[in-house]
Amino acid sequence: ASFDLLDYGLGQVVLVEGPDGSGKTRMLQEAARLASVRGICVLASECPPRDPDPASPQNASTTLPLGPLAPLFRAIAEQWRVHPDWLPRSNAAVLAPFTPAIAELGIIEDPADLPPDMARLRVLSAVHEALQALARDRPLCVVIDDLQWADDVTVALLLHLCRAGLLERLPTIFLAAHRTEDATIGLDELTRLPHVRRVSLRPLDKDEVAELAGSMLAVAPPPRDLAHTLFAYTAGLPAFAVELVRAAAEEGHLRRSG
Repeated sequence: ASFDLLDYGLGQVVLVEGPDGSGKTRMLQEAARLASVRGICVLASECPPRDPDPASPQNASTTLPLGPLAPLFRAIAEQWRVHPDWLPRSNAAVLAPFTPAIAELGIIEDPADLPPDMARLRVLSAVHEALQALARDRPLCVVIDDLQWADDVTVALLLHLCRAGLLERLPTIFLAAHRTEDATIGLDELTRLPHVRRVSLRPLDKDEVAELAGSMLAVAPPPRDLAHTLFAYTAGLPAFAVELVRAAAEEGHLRRSG
């Protein structure tokens, strides 16, 4: 249903949320596949893990501002490379510090100094204008996995687009997944804004785990002891259940008798 909005020039942020192992990544992959079938330009990435300690040096080296938008920036840079007047050169200069793809264009223009809050707004506005220009020819689906580890600027962009109502005129779906157990203040705020759709995934119950195992093993129903053990070990989390069944089958622990 969210992809249908693109036909009317509208956008949305779709947040797939659930505990680790609940199948969020699999849902993103399937949604991205469906988007591609519909002719939507899919730009997918994932956020690298962050240390819970905000002062950790690991965060400085792995969590780059707007890092999850790297595929988007590469698409934007390609447009600038082919069409130099596609957007104002000043926009490229504003975005160049955040991505090598645009910095390599060699557009030398120093943006005017601004107070931090205004400088951030200038960056967010430049990304928005680039999204608008890129989506004119083909609607976009920006996929971000593990959004709970996203940098503050990426989350600020999503907040900005929703608060300002900019998705009402932007044919772009932001499809993101995050762990509920690692939700941040920014993500909590995002879930309460207009133009945000939440898709909550829950663990499977015992019967659903049994059905999952049976479908993987082509046995209906699967042995009761297997279903019980699988549920006990995975707490109903489908991603873990799939991996456990697959590993047991590959290692020869599961054999069909008769």
